[in-house]
Amino acid sequence: MEQNKNQSVELGFSNYTYSFNFFYDSYKKLCIDISESIDINKTKGRIYGFIAEFSYAIPSEEKKREFLRRVVTANISINQDDKIQELVSMPSLLRSQEIEYLKLYYRHYAVLLQILGEFTGELTTTLMPNTNIRQKEIRFSNNQMFFDKFTEFKRILMDALSGFTIQDFRIPISLFITYYFAYKMFIAEKDRIYIEAAIEALTVVLLSDEVLSLLARTKLLPEEKKYLIKIESEIHELIMRCHIRMNDSFSSMNVIPKVDKKIAVDRHLI
Repeated sequence: MEQNKNQSVELGFSNYTYSFNFFYDSYKKLCIDISESIDINKTKGRIYGFIAEFSYAIPSEEKKREFLRRVVTANISINQDDKIQELVSMPSLLRSQEIEYLKLYYRHYAVLLQILGEFTGELTTTLMPNTNIRQKEIRFSNNQMFFDKFTEFKRILMDALSGFTIQDFRIPISLFITYYFAYKMFIAEKDRIYIEAAIEALTVVLLSDEVLSLLARTKLLPEEKKYLIKIESEIHELIMRCHIRMNDSFSSMNVIPKVDKKIAVDRHLI
């Protein structure tokens, strides 16, 4: 008998745990790779590939098309940035060229991370763990590996920040920024506002002509060394404050152990 062409065909048995594990492993690897990369073309390619691979998990076709459009637009913007393409194609860069490249890189990197963070935020109804304000739109989910990969990323970030110096800030800062955008869907709105303002402030300082020109020099005056040490200390403190806010949000969302906060009551008023 000829099969009805309109009849849907499904597997009789499926083990979706492999798909969830593949997603979480891919997400963690993507975040680490783009944080460590300095090639904007490879970075945009990795993010584009990730979104194309997992866009099937967005229930809304309109949202799916929107993210694909946004990532394509970001790719075109990078491709048409003649200066960054000229610099990235060079086998080696002078220190002045490295400074120019870093400024261009982080400008495009911020756009890509914003898209990636919002994309994975949409997956909280499917592949990502869901918050209590969004309902799951799949019949089966297994989020165990999310916590494994989240912890691995957190450990890598902590190791990088423990050795952070302003002379070699790129990878630790990229890891920190990527970590925030990767998991911002589990951070309270008030903390997002604070952290994104902090990220903007620290990147403005680190990518300023004053700081980068000092970092480009091999010899510094004592006053200049003190200035860089001061900047390094301030950035460390700012990152620490952001970490506290992120962990508070993660705890309240059950991403990390939830702490039941006790509220002191003045019983003398009763």
